[in-house]
Amino acid sequence: MLHSQTVTIPLRPPRWRRFVDSPAVPAALLTLFAGLIIATITRFSSWIDESATLLLVGPNSYTEILRRTAVDVHPPLWYWVLKLWLQVFGNSILASRAESAVFMIAALGIWYHLVRTRFSRPLAVVSLALMVTNPTLLHYAIEGRMYAFGTLLVAVTCLLITGRWRWRWFAYWPCAVAMLYTHYFLAFPIAAQFVYLILCRREQGLWLPWIVIYGASIIVGFAPWIPHAIRQTSSIVSGSFWIGPVTPTTILGYVELAFLHRGDRDLSGAKVFPGLLYFAVWAAALIRAGRARGGPYVVLWCLISVPWVCLFALSCPPLRPVFDPRYVMFGLGGLLTLLAAGALGCTGRWRPFAIAVLLAGHVWGLTMLYHRGFSETRGFFAMKKIAAEVSQPVDGELPWVVSTWVFGFYDARATLAENQRVLLLTGGKPTANDRDTVLYYDRPDWYTASLSNIHARHVWLMEQINGPLVDVPPNWDLVVSHRRGYARTRLFTISSP
Repeated sequence: MLHSQTVTIPLRPPRWRRFVDSPAVPAALLTLFAGLIIATITRFSSWIDESATLLLVGPNSYTEILRRTAVDVHPPLWYWVLKLWLQVFGNSILASRAESAVFMIAALGIWYHLVRTRFSRPLAVVSLALMVTNPTLLHYAIEGRMYAFGTLLVAVTCLLITGRWRWRWFAYWPCAVAMLYTHYFLAFPIAAQFVYLILCRREQGLWLPWIVIYGASIIVGFAPWIPHAIRQTSSIVSGSFWIGPVTPTTILGYVELAFLHRGDRDLSGAKVFPGLLYFAVWAAALIRAGRARGGPYVVLWCLISVPWVCLFALSCPPLRPVFDPRYVMFGLGGLLTLLAAGALGCTGRWRPFAIAVLLAGHVWGLTMLYHRGFSETRGFFAMKKIAAEVSQPVDGELPWVVSTWVFGFYDARATLAENQRVLLLTGGKPTANDRDTVLYYDRPDWYTASLSNIHARHVWLMEQINGPLVDVPPNWDLVVSHRRGYARTRLFTISSP
């Protein structure tokens, strides 16, 4: 007698599912990001903040760095981390940027793990694709400043507070305190995370008084530095600062910088349609993501909204404006994840269309980052060629070098002849930098008065073509002038007044 048997044939998952589930995909995306870093990390000369950082960290001890940051505008932790890094890899612009690159790659890897474990693998892949092609994240991955380190700390803390690890609150506390000792505006992501904890306290099994006490303990950990923080931040929000007032175009400017890297403000002719299409898809994806429910989505919305509210509040009169896109870029991973969720929430052919438009906008921004750089500065290696020229003796003496703030000052200082005097011409009041290496002026029209204080026979003046060209004193006689791309170098002989 024959007995029928039911045979179950395992069905293979769809091809796109097998592609998404492959561990080679995130590895390939992070490799692509590393390749973009390698292609751009030496393309631009240093700008004033990078130069000031290496002048602060390079020659000074950890104790001296602590003393100088107490009268500067940033807390000391990241400078100590950079000091340790430079002691291993050498004191150079390239080494400081490599540190930022490592931190940013690690941050993107953690964001991928967070989205994969808290949401879904397809969302993690699309989010990571948007992150590795994002021009702002690449910008701060190749800038020798603390923003990549801050982005890493935000990613780690978001991973901790959305998980179920039993020791997560012991790990979160030092990370949160480290954020405060890294950048004062990292207090806003911390505030966003605590708003999430309050809103989702039942889901997390937390007691509201415990959340308040735990947050107070983080403030206690930052207490030794609070007097310095109050003094420094009050001088920013009540005194002279470079950030302009908040206007109706502030949000558009943030979107342009965060996704198109300064954008193309001349959206005319053939560029009108792709520009409007990008912003329409961007807004539609964000609205679509707003329909999602669940605790992990709450932390993303808090991460992109609370810092905005705080910065706008601090930018209202009578305070000085402090809203700048770089201060809300720490939570950019959350915004990109929401955009990815909105794009994946589309149905039919609209899904690949939305993802393609978002990626195309990022690629557009990457091309502008590659060609325009930080502030359209000269290339890293081109700066060395200029330095080789201005380090040659004139009439048996080494000329002094004066560099404007937009022009790769540290590159010049690091590559010029030994014992050659180099001055940075910058505005504002003296800070922790050495007065022997910085030539300050209080108003832009005091360039000439500042240069009159130089007592030398020959001076090379190094400027940027699209920046403010310096008017020299009348007793400065022009000997030779060179222009290379964005850079201009002029040699002057100073006669008796």
